[in-house]
Amino acid sequence: MGYFPKKGIVNITLNYYSKISCRKIIIDYDSKTIHVDLIENKLIINHLNAKKNIFKKIISFNKDDTYKDQHLSIINRNFNDVCTMNEAINHLKLIK
Repeated sequence: MGYFPKKGIVNITLNYYSKISCRKIIIDYDSKTIHVDLIENKLIINHLNAKKNIFKKIISFNKDDTYKDQHLSIINRNFNDVCTMNEAINHLKLIK
């Protein structure tokens, strides 16, 4: 939970160990809510006074392919898309 510029409240839900996967980002403003589902690749914008929600499909990818590509990059010594050790440690501290 955090705050965004222009009076937005941010809620990020990520779980990695639950049997029910959940990877969502929700940003609430006074006049709208932005909901991003990272597993379903969906973006929904709900305006307070609108009759319909805005629904968009975001970039589609296969998580198995991203996992495989990450390891192939390391094996092939291509470190362009691999984080540094310090970045990895900082991410682990955030999860903890």
